[in-house]
Amino acid sequence: ISSMFYCYLFYGNCVFFGRFLWQPKQTGSIMPTSRAAAIELIQPMLAKSGPRNILEVGAGTGPVTEVIAEHLRTDDTFDVLELDDVLCDLLRNKFKLYKQLKIHCVPIEQWQPDYHYDVIISTAPLTNLTSEQIDAILKKFEQLIKPNGVLSYLEYIGGSQLKQLVATQEQIEIEHERAQLLNTFRERHKTDTVSVLVNVPPTYVHHVTIVK
Repeated sequence: ISSMFYCYLFYGNCVFFGRFLWQPKQTGSIMPTSRAAAIELIQPMLAKSGPRNILEVGAGTGPVTEVIAEHLRTDDTFDVLELDDVLCDLLRNKFKLYKQLKIHCVPIEQWQPDYHYDVIISTAPLTNLTSEQIDAILKKFEQLIKPNGVLSYLEYIGGSQLKQLVATQEQIEIEHERAQLLNTFRERHKTDTVSVLVNVPPTYVHHVTIVK
């Protein structure tokens, strides 16, 4: 199985860059998530014992999916959500040998499983979305996860500050509102934040234990 990932590596990066040029806000980054960031994102998943329900949101070309797949157990359930049809097709081909792994081309807001998740791992570009979208997604995360389950997600270091350098006053106020929504969400739950510099761009990984 591992040899298949090398076949997809160069091709996947090219596809990802192409989708960034086509839909920069939805894609969120010029490069896929690094392996170092992916390994940090899955730490709460590795700490869970027994069968695990795992959700990944915004898989892209699958760099985080790949690391999760390497640590799947036979009794795990692993759902992967991706909005882009082209990337969904790539993911289905890339991970077709994993029976526990299912690709769903659907927005997180419309995802309605009949079970809850032990861990949710997200690389969705939250800070590119409207405040209304961010609020809806955060509420959906809280709805989907088990009590004391962990949401792990990325936030690029300095991303908001860089946007404000070339922003109008109205855009600065929108950025502040987005940041405040995310800060309030993290403060409402138990959050541990780790910096990962080996990523383009460097990123924070927030591990949020959802208190219900």
